[in-house]
Amino acid sequence: MTRRARRSIVITIVIAIGIIASWAGNVYAYQTGRLPEGRFLSHRIEITDGPGDSFMLYYLANSDDKRLPVTISNDALPNLRFYPIQEYMSFSRQKLYRLMVSVEPADEAKPLEAGDSRTIHSANVRYSDGTEEVEDVGNLIVYAEKRLVSDDTTPSIKASSSSSSNRGTGSASFSIKKPITLTGSTSAFLDTFGSAFHYELRYGEDAARYPSILKVGSSLKLSYEFDAPDTSMFNLLPISMRLMLHYSNETGGSWSQGVRIEHAPYPTESAIRRFVAEQRRVKS
Repeated sequence: MTRRARRSIVITIVIAIGIIASWAGNVYAYQTGRLPEGRFLSHRIEITDGPGDSFMLYYLANSDDKRLPVTISNDALPNLRFYPIQEYMSFSRQKLYRLMVSVEPADEAKPLEAGDSRTIHSANVRYSDGTEEVEDVGNLIVYAEKRLVSDDTTPSIKASSSSSSNRGTGSASFSIKKPITLTGSTSAFLDTFGSAFHYELRYGEDAARYPSILKVGSSLKLSYEFDAPDTSMFNLLPISMRLMLHYSNETGGSWSQGVRIEHAPYPTESAIRRFVAEQRRVKS
């Protein structure tokens, strides 16, 4: 065999090894970049058991995964309506979907007693392939509808305007119809977000304090902002919380005015990669 022939064989072998190594590397990268299985994000949701309330559930799956959730069920929420799942965001190897769920009237559903609540961490999920699984959905709190609706026959506070953006900022304004004393504000999740969530209540030009006496004809404005770096895993957290503004009126009754505050997940490609890596670590 000539030297040229031997050189040609060596070059061919080197090229073949390079191709195999590249193929193996691509296969490894493909496999390590995949979710072990599709899963719901960890939600933080507050809703009522009354008709008309709604929320979004977000589900992350590999891009080629055809098995997607169709419905969910839980004994604490027997009267739900599901809308078709839709693609929300697309990444290099995954897709983020969302599923809208609304609370519908149901004669068979036993409502919660006023002041009661239930907390849901998991739900029965039926998938498009006919299979069913119990899946973790995060933290979903269901309140009795009466907790968020004033029984005051002539409401003391009336919503006048509201706005929000898909990047987590918003505001809500209220006009005062009868004298009240603002006594506080609460939410189940208010203290869990740390510096990632800010809100401010203003009575006219001044920051509202507790207690604050609000006069007829005056205005109360709430402004809020979710603020986290684009790379933060906080951007994978779906939030639909109820900030409750508590007040008393002239008759001594205590009431609450709910403000719906939402934060839709808006993760970066790098955040998705870190999330996938963590899920693979947990499953290993």
